[in-house]
Amino acid sequence: MRFSSKKWSLSVPDWSLQYDLISELPISSTTAQMLINRGISSVSEARLFLHNSLTDLSSPWIIPGVNEAVHRLDHALAKGEKIMVYGDYDVDGLTSTAIMVSLLRQLGAEVSHYIPDRSEGYGLHLSALEQASTQGFSLIITVDCGITAAKEVAWGKDNGLDFIITDHHEPGTDIPEEVILVNPKLMPGNGQLGHLAGVGVAFKLAQALEEEFGLPPAGEIFGGGYLDLVALGTIADVVPLTGENRILATYGLKLLSQTRRAGLRALLQATGLEGKDITPYQIAFILAPRLNAAGRVDSALPALELLLTDSEQEGRELALLLNAHNESRQILEQQFLKDAISLLEKEHDPDQEKIIVLSSPLWHAGILGIVASKMVDIYGKPVILLAIEGDQARGSGRSIPGFNLYHALESCQEMLVKSGGHEQAIGLTLETSQISQFKNRLNEYALPRLTEENLQPVLKVDAEVLPGQLDENLMRELEQLQPFGYGNPEPVLVCRQAGLLDCRGVGREGKHLKLKVSAGISHLEAIAFNFGHLAETAATLEETTDLAFSIERNY
Repeated sequence: MRFSSKKWSLSVPDWSLQYDLISELPISSTTAQMLINRGISSVSEARLFLHNSLTDLSSPWIIPGVNEAVHRLDHALAKGEKIMVYGDYDVDGLTSTAIMVSLLRQLGAEVSHYIPDRSEGYGLHLSALEQASTQGFSLIITVDCGITAAKEVAWGKDNGLDFIITDHHEPGTDIPEEVILVNPKLMPGNGQLGHLAGVGVAFKLAQALEEEFGLPPAGEIFGGGYLDLVALGTIADVVPLTGENRILATYGLKLLSQTRRAGLRALLQATGLEGKDITPYQIAFILAPRLNAAGRVDSALPALELLLTDSEQEGRELALLLNAHNESRQILEQQFLKDAISLLEKEHDPDQEKIIVLSSPLWHAGILGIVASKMVDIYGKPVILLAIEGDQARGSGRSIPGFNLYHALESCQEMLVKSGGHEQAIGLTLETSQISQFKNRLNEYALPRLTEENLQPVLKVDAEVLPGQLDENLMRELEQLQPFGYGNPEPVLVCRQAGLLDCRGVGREGKHLKLKVSAGISHLEAIAFNFGHLAETAATLEETTDLAFSIERNY
């Protein structure tokens, strides 16, 4: 019996590199192979992966535009210019905005912020720039957006506005001119810096500003006091937790668990996480959804205010509000998912359409990214969902591993009013009349690139182990690989010929399957999440089976 339709892909051991690693480092061959599977190709790289420090972060000054941005801000502060920080409504954009606004306030700037509503959509908007111009702002700093806003920036320049564009999204072919651009993706051979989230780019600029203005370092580095916000935005934006991001997340998670920010402390209290070590899982599934919920169902400003407030009382009130918004979001999400599945059964041709594209006038654009992610999990295909709003449709897309959805979107660029994103997640706006043609064009692009083999869900297995290897030593070594996330997944092991001693459904309505297995002389307990429906069938088995699993401490 197979619990899952996923095809197992067992990593091929690199015995030579394994030997090099275990000869120089106090790790097992199993852990050595896991490092190899994560792109480690030398002892020095392995040592940095396992034992990094904040001083291993690269200098912010190597990013093109940082030096110019610091000097421009120095001039703005000296002249008393009004500065607007223009962000985005997701967690990456909100944390980026919070860092830049907090630091500029500390430096004595006259600074305000602007976060577009979901109804406005992602990115720079002329209406916001018109407002900034009439209100006397002279410098706009974008965070987590702006790299594709050439027309909007040109208008702003013609109307007395200057810009510092900080962003991490793909630049595209039409980038803003005659302004300061801070985007690691513009660097030739950008390496690990090219994987920074928007908040990572904002943090690098903040580091340079703190150094330039003589502020004291925090936790060994300039900008160290912002690492809790950096971890939030980095993990929420699902960028690879490797290289720079791994260091930022590791130390940011430690700071987050003991954060001094009144709003974040209130949010940790409201979610039962106060006093606990924070993990990427808790950010992805507990904290980030609440911070995102405000912008999904209403305005994102309460989430930003929570990140900025110094008031314990205001923090508690905002945390309760975000919890309420999150409950509303969950209700909408469940309804939209049902609608999308129903539409799919009517409209989708699985033989000809490798990318699922669905639209409805009943949907709220702010919820569709989450629903698209769930549909990717269910159907194993890239998914784009669009909310029809009169003559235009806005929506989000999510992809499967190995398929660059941003490149697919570029093949339809002339049809789009606005677009942005990266390999695994995109946002877009187009004319409603173009939806059918857009769907056809996307699938023409995908047809030769997404074969049935590509679409077969794959479970990547790190190593095969014997029962006797599942001990405290291995557990401690695996904990050194944390934090886990995109680009550094939780290790998956295989144990052959395990006997099933007991199987039963547990949890609400028996949703999950609890297993007791014999592996050699050891007896182990395991949980197969969402497989409770197989409990009766599994209980009748007398044969042994191969198990793929992850291990964690049972506290």
